[in-house]
Amino acid sequence: MKAADASAQAGNCQPGPVLPEDSVEEIYEQASCGYLSTGPDGRIIKVNQTFLDSTGYARDEVLGRKRFEDFLTPAARIFFQSQSWPLLHLQGRIDEVAYQIVTRNGERLPALVNIRQKNDGQGRALVRRITVFNATDRWRYEQELLKARQSSEQSSQQFEALNQQLMDTNAALHAQGERLRVILNSIADGVIATDVAGQVTYLNPVAEAITGRSRSEARGKLLADVLPIGEAQAAALLASATGPAPGQPGHRVARLHRPAGGIAHVTLSAQSMRDAAGELVGAVIAIRDVTEAQEMQARLHFQATHDALTGLTNRSEFERRLTTLLAAPARSCDMLLYLDLDQFKIVNDTCGHAAGDELLRQVATIMQGDLRDNDTLARLGGDEFGVILRRATPEQGMAVAQRLRETVSDFHFVWCDKLFPIGASIGAVLLAPGRMSITDALRVADAACYIAKERGRNRIHLSTADDQAIRQREGEMNWVGHIHEALREQRFVLYTQRLQGLGPDNAAEDHREVLVRMVDRDGALIAPAAFIPAAERYGLMPQIDRWIVGTVLAHAAANATTYAINLSGATVCDETFLAFVQQSFRDHGTDPRRICFEITETAAIANLRQATALIRELKVMGCRFSLDDFGSGMSSFAYLKHLPVDYLKIDGSFVKDMLDDPVDRAMVESINHIGHVMKLRTVAEFVENDAVLDALREIGVDYAQGYGVQKPVPMGTRSRQAVA
Repeated sequence: MKAADASAQAGNCQPGPVLPEDSVEEIYEQASCGYLSTGPDGRIIKVNQTFLDSTGYARDEVLGRKRFEDFLTPAARIFFQSQSWPLLHLQGRIDEVAYQIVTRNGERLPALVNIRQKNDGQGRALVRRITVFNATDRWRYEQELLKARQSSEQSSQQFEALNQQLMDTNAALHAQGERLRVILNSIADGVIATDVAGQVTYLNPVAEAITGRSRSEARGKLLADVLPIGEAQAAALLASATGPAPGQPGHRVARLHRPAGGIAHVTLSAQSMRDAAGELVGAVIAIRDVTEAQEMQARLHFQATHDALTGLTNRSEFERRLTTLLAAPARSCDMLLYLDLDQFKIVNDTCGHAAGDELLRQVATIMQGDLRDNDTLARLGGDEFGVILRRATPEQGMAVAQRLRETVSDFHFVWCDKLFPIGASIGAVLLAPGRMSITDALRVADAACYIAKERGRNRIHLSTADDQAIRQREGEMNWVGHIHEALREQRFVLYTQRLQGLGPDNAAEDHREVLVRMVDRDGALIAPAAFIPAAERYGLMPQIDRWIVGTVLAHAAANATTYAINLSGATVCDETFLAFVQQSFRDHGTDPRRICFEITETAAIANLRQATALIRELKVMGCRFSLDDFGSGMSSFAYLKHLPVDYLKIDGSFVKDMLDDPVDRAMVESINHIGHVMKLRTVAEFVENDAVLDALREIGVDYAQGYGVQKPVPMGTRSRQAVA
């Protein structure tokens, strides 16, 4: 920027009549003050030669490459990029602001800057026009005035003119200082200025509120005495800006003691202040209160690691802590507890989920009272809880588990004048850091909890290294994957075993029971005793039963054989099974009178309502029903009259020893007699020889089934070897 007097600046840069855009640009190009335009991204799109001459840059080094703030000193750039500084320009609250312009060769030129902005319809900046006035005249005026005073040849008129120019310059700089104070008082962050010795020279109102010190009270005091963050941190902050090896300006997080009490979290940044000659004159510290943001972050962290219903640690955080514990070197004992509430489903089903939720909240509260500070109690999902007991021997861990069980057992939940006793089944496992994964730990603890439930509920099962119950359950769990694979790959086959009629009216009837086998990957047959218990325990029997029904109906459509198909208790309770069977009959065109469904006595009694409804619906279609293993239950005869079945299969445990045990023979005779009184046909199972066959004919049993009649054979054209 070329030096010019105030009148020349006014003549070239004062606003005038509205001119065409090209004319305006030409005027600015020829102006004695610097002129720039920036686009929406802040980069310079126009610059006049005056500005280029003053900074020493070529036009192609500036256009499209630099922003205006790139020409400012670091301290000036902080204020230019603050939220309030450009806003004061745009609101018309200030006309000019003092900056230091850095030339291409590193010189610093004081300047007054005016910014005007043109926005689009949404208020976004399209163009900014920046006018830059040279402010180096003061120094020149002082030098000339000094020379004028020393020179006897200088006229008083020249002296007065120079003196007036100096006064005008001082007034302009005073106005500039006032505008700077307005800006500092308006921004949202606190600002503290210090001299090179670290003594406070200025505080804006926000800094006064944060520190609890007024400007007059703080002036002249050391920064550590004004900013309550501790002497060491205050010294480090100041040294980062004014020390012998100042670091890069950056943010520091500090805890600040509020004047009225309490702690505030703030971020601090320090920047050196230098004069026009580049000499260090002090530091500027910007302070931002981030307490609310920190509290929000803490709330979000709590929500991410805690259960929303109970306020306990959630599953993901529990698993993270357990993983960390298991990854640590082996040390003192730790124990994992897996706890499941007994009778929770009753509360949910009778009173609704609101009652269930309240029960979980109350149980979570009372259990916390039995734990130590370093223990972790978490809700893992539903009514399941997990506990990590740190540094607990087996005896100590079992004592805590016992207290938890007793606490829950002694608690009685009340809802709408209804009283519900609650219990807890707990599985316990000793952790082995470095030798056990989190999957292993949770799997064993869950299995131990399941065993506690199976053995009567409201008890504790501690898993040990040679725990046979755990191994049995894990073996069953391994079958789950094999069963899924077999279903997916169609690796099930069907066998049949004939029922022999023992009277002249049924001797020629072709009646067969369908038996399922699994084929392993090598083609070998797997007996049902190996996989059926796992399928029943883990809810896979309905899928197997549906496959059997579909396969049998497709086969039975082409012959006159009567097929007996076994149904599990889970299938009987499946509300969608009836519709599946009805649709399967329609799809295959099978005569329902050729199908007899078998339900065990225990499954029928356990699901009496569902079993009765299913039997009645399918009998309407023409299907027949058989009650299997009759006599194994404790109340067989009492329930029999409620089940509209056609066949009664006498439990084989009575049949196989009936020749040697008169009690077993009497049971067979009694069951056969009751069946005939109720107009049912009877079937004796486990018939192994002709002698038993003769005894059954003598008693009057209608059918016999067992190895003495026929071993199982493949159904249809399959030629696989028969398997018992």
